[in-house]
Amino acid sequence: MHSKFRLPENIDFTFETERLIIRPIQEEDRELYTSLYTDAKTMRLIAKPFTLEQANKAFNATIKAMQRSIEHLEGSTMTWVIIDKSDITGVGIQSADFRQTEIISGELHTKTELGEVELGIMLTKQSHGRKIPVEAISGLAGYCLDQLKVKSVYCTFNKSNLAVTKFIKRVGFVNDSLIKLVDDKREFQLLPSNWHAA
Repeated sequence: MHSKFRLPENIDFTFETERLIIRPIQEEDRELYTSLYTDAKTMRLIAKPFTLEQANKAFNATIKAMQRSIEHLEGSTMTWVIIDKSDITGVGIQSADFRQTEIISGELHTKTELGEVELGIMLTKQSHGRKIPVEAISGLAGYCLDQLKVKSVYCTFNKSNLAVTKFIKRVGFVNDSLIKLVDDKREFQLLPSNWHAA
């Protein structure tokens, strides 16, 4: 179940970092979105790659969720496209999901926790090796804490993804030992007092 976190009035849903413009996902981003979700290498530590039909359905739902957030100022799942300022091309997507995961009897469940969000990021192959994930996640974490006024930010990912572990620690995330996840997952938390721009 998704929470109905009330977003602050008069916020700008587009924000920037030194090298990136991060704006709400739009219809024109369909090709970028579907190419990421259907790519086996990109999805290898996330889930089974989507078929093109599945990816298009997911994209439609993602667009609707972001539009609701903007129009009604209610956060459930919000998604942005990451734009490289140097050539104004999309290099990935990232999201803030207003829910928290927990494990009950070995199964993944969700519970409503107002003011807590889980971040996610997917990047194109062309963006690799340029430290874009650090800058993008740092920017989104800061935006969620400073502008959306959330209480804390989480990242959950496959424990074999050492690159993610390394870059989220640079932003200030720490392992949340209070949340017990299945063996192949790790959970890291970021509080306002720990955040620092990477």
